[in-house]
Amino acid sequence: MSLNTLVKATAGGMLLAVLTGCANHLPAETVNAMDIDRESVRQDYVFQVQGAGQKFIDQPFPHFSVTEHESFRVTTYSVNKTLEVYTPSFVST
Repeated sequence: MSLNTLVKATAGGMLLAVLTGCANHLPAETVNAMDIDRESVRQDYVFQVQGAGQKFIDQPFPHFSVTEHESFRVTTYSVNKTLEVYTPSFVST
């Protein structure tokens, strides 16, 4: 094998490796995500007895109710992400 053929074969192999192993850069992709954050500020419970003015002996089954009141601080925000996108490289191992 001559030196000229060896140089051409090496250069061709390197060129083939470079062309198949490089990833192509695509335009950047922007992703917009909306999110809501809820934070509990205050929580109250109201305890009520129905028929509170009557004696419990008059009512065989007294009725109770518990009501929950909760206040929230709501924050809405938007996040923009710019992603770099590349095509996969086809290098065999």
